[in-house]
Amino acid sequence: MTCHLTGWYPHWWQGRCFDEAGDWWVAGRTAITTRDIVQLALYGSWQAPKTGMIPAHLITHTAPKSGIPMALDTIWVRHVSGKTSSAQFKSFEQGRTGFEGTGSTGSGSTRSAKRTSSASACCGR
Repeated sequence: MTCHLTGWYPHWWQGRCFDEAGDWWVAGRTAITTRDIVQLALYGSWQAPKTGMIPAHLITHTAPKSGIPMALDTIWVRHVSGKTSSAQFKSFEQGRTGFEGTGSTGSGSTRSAKRTSSASACCGR
């Protein structure tokens, strides 16, 4: 997820690359497990913010999730394109309706050229 949000991919990455910013969903089983597992991995804890896998200097801002203490609803991340990607935290306990009616699908364009550096922007592959 960090690679897709930022547009930076390791040299060994063989999957799809997004060279434009996108809006993404990240989800866990419940809102609490999403906060305690997914949010912790990507963002860090409430007590130690910006210590997760997303580089701190690329996080532009966040929005808290209402009704869930110390949980985030959305993180906005600077992408190599110069635009901003977003990651919205969701939970499967919301059911299908929690995922309906929004355009957050992780869309973006891809490139598949070869990359030589150890980590580079997708468009530099």
